[in-house]
Amino acid sequence: MLLIGTCFLLAGTLLWSTRAAMSGRLGPNLLAGIRITSTLRDGSAWRAGHAAAWPIVRVAAATSVILGLVALILVLLRHPLPATAVAFLPVVVVLITVVPTVRRARLASEAAPPGD
Repeated sequence: MLLIGTCFLLAGTLLWSTRAAMSGRLGPNLLAGIRITSTLRDGSAWRAGHAAAWPIVRVAAATSVILGLVALILVLLRHPLPATAVAFLPVVVVLITVVPTVRRARLASEAAPPGD
């Protein structure tokens, strides 16, 4: 059940941090968000990078939630081994999406005009 909870926590964290950074509620920092040189340049680059990454993050988070629900259903149906396997898949999804997410963020933040 802990793994299943992690699926939902992962999805929520991805969605919240990306959306907050995209809107400016979460400014450039060294703890949360896409922290690469180009996004940390200034607020404009930070917001542009996260806005560009948002579509990929949204799909990764939705996939994590769906897989978490599937794992929960498998647990309730008393299939713990398949549930465990499915509960690990959100980590795989996030790892697969890291490169395209960061690439999109880098391109958008480098193209952003200097700002605040």
